[in-house]
Amino acid sequence: MIWRVLSLIGFLAFLSTFPSENGFSQNVPQFRGAGGMGVVKDAKISDQWDKTKNLQWKTEVEGAGWAQPVIWKDRIYLTTAVAANGFKPKDFAGGARNPASMGMGSKRPDYKVEWKVVCLNAKTGEKIWSTSVAAAQPKFGIHPSNSYATETPAVDEKGVYAYFGSAGVVVG
Repeated sequence: MIWRVLSLIGFLAFLSTFPSENGFSQNVPQFRGAGGMGVVKDAKISDQWDKTKNLQWKTEVEGAGWAQPVIWKDRIYLTTAVAANGFKPKDFAGGARNPASMGMGSKRPDYKVEWKVVCLNAKTGEKIWSTSVAAAQPKFGIHPSNSYATETPAVDEKGVYAYFGSAGVVVG
């Protein structure tokens, strides 16, 4: 859960570089933002961060995910994978210490995962909705530092779109 909070903190830092009175002045519809360039013009980012400083809000999200959240107007969309056995990714050092279970050679897990798309209020962090997309045993194993929700969703004026490769599911 702590790495999920930290990834949201980093994303909120990114979002705080372009707020407006009525929400956010730029949408972040895909991985690395509009056009996939990872650039925010005229960004003003603080160089002082910790668990409380320069933090507008934080919220706990069920499960685990590495995907970048995306934003459309005043809503943040993210993906998460909730493991039936409570699996949480290890930190990078802890995962790298187990070379037998790294990458493509790792065993398919014997537990089920529920894949979800979550929508948060960008101003408050309040959960607006969460929907279950699939629930099944993953088709393959992953690195112990990874999650089963690593693919970044995309969003536009028509909706939010998510791909969960380990479930073989695309939703929109």
